[in-house]
Amino acid sequence: MIVSEGVTNIQEDIENRSIALAIKTAKVTEQVLAKALVVLVQKVNQSRNAPKVGKQSYERLSRGGDLSNVKITDDNIKAFDPIAREFKIGYSLKKDASTEPPTWYVFFKAKDADAMTAAFTKFTNRTLKHQVDKPSVLETMRNFREKMKNVVRDKIKVKHRGGPEL
Repeated sequence: MIVSEGVTNIQEDIENRSIALAIKTAKVTEQVLAKALVVLVQKVNQSRNAPKVGKQSYERLSRGGDLSNVKITDDNIKAFDPIAREFKIGYSLKKDASTEPPTWYVFFKAKDADAMTAAFTKFTNRTLKHQVDKPSVLETMRNFREKMKNVVRDKIKVKHRGGPEL
C-alpha cells in the first residue's frame, strides 16, 4: 500500500506541475501575441506614412504636396517604371488622347525634380541606345520575307538512288 500511495502522490504532483506549466505558457503566448500585434501595427503605420515608390494613383501622389509634370509622346512608357524605382521616384501617368499621337503627362513631386531629370536622362539614353544598337526583329523578318519572295525555286526534284544502271 505504501508503494501505491507514493506512486499516486508522484502522479498527482506531475499532473499539477504540467497544468501549472500549461497555464504559464498560455499567459506567455498571450503577452507575446500582444507584443507582436503592437509591432505589426507600428510597421503598418510606418508603411502608410512612407512615400510610395514607382507608379501610383494621381490622388495618392497629390497628397504629398506640390506636383510637377513632364510631357512625353513615347508609347513605351512602361519601360520607365524600373528606372523610376531605381531613383526612388513616385510618379503618376495621365493620358491626353485629344492630341495625335496621344501625349502622356508624367506627374511627380516637386522635391524629386533632380532625381526625375536624372531618371529621364537615363531613360532617353537607354531607349536611343536600344534603337541604334538593336534592329527591330519584326523589321528584320519583313526584310527576309521580301528577299524570299524574289528567290526562284526549282520546282523539279530529282532523286538519285544508288543502284545499277541499265
